[in-house]
Amino acid sequence: MNVLFPHYRLLQRCPACQETLMLRTLSYFELGNGTQTNCPCGAHPMYINRNGGYLQVSLQCPVCPERHSYIITEQNLRGQQDTTLTCPNMDLELLHIGNSAAVAQTVYMEGEMVEECADEFEDFFADTEVMSACLKRLSELIATDHVYCADCDCHDMNMLIMASHLEIRCDKCGVVMNIYAGSPADLHLLNNVEQIFIEGGRSKVRFMPPPEQPQPDQPADAPQDSDPTDHGPLN
Repeated sequence: MNVLFPHYRLLQRCPACQETLMLRTLSYFELGNGTQTNCPCGAHPMYINRNGGYLQVSLQCPVCPERHSYIITEQNLRGQQDTTLTCPNMDLELLHIGNSAAVAQTVYMEGEMVEECADEFEDFFADTEVMSACLKRLSELIATDHVYCADCDCHDMNMLIMASHLEIRCDKCGVVMNIYAGSPADLHLLNNVEQIFIEGGRSKVRFMPPPEQPQPDQPADAPQDSDPTDHGPLN
């Protein structure tokens, strides 16, 4: 019999710098000892610990002068939906916690927001439509744990949304990979990537496997290499 202990995925925008999206994985044992999130800017915006069947969470708020405290039942987190913690004084989301698929939905919503506010972001992003689509595709890869650092076996990442790329930094070893998101060609590449990972200090991608049978109008000897590949445009 295998005994599986739960782990939770968290997504939080740093309330101090307001730039970094922190994606973290916390195990059952880490929660028992208590742990905090650390942003590269030096802030420690969240403290969480497990007490019985409950999680006690303390969050720094970007608006209120005090930290906010919450209690979540673990039973609620074992479903398919994530739990969103908001500021009690205003409609402001502070933390998303749940499984990988549920938390990745928040990254998808970042893409939706970019699309809905395209006029406001027109002077910032190289191509708002491409950035929106790339964030949505990245959310799919996060949902299946296909964005990670193979060097230190870490799925905890810090993400910065830049004008024409997404900067992904491993929280454990600090290695950076850039996912370009400024042109239709960048989106086409990302849509055909199955995994994005760091290995040997370099970012690599694994492309989706080709179809088992070639299409009638395609030559049977068309290239079908799905091995991990170093790819310059991703880093």
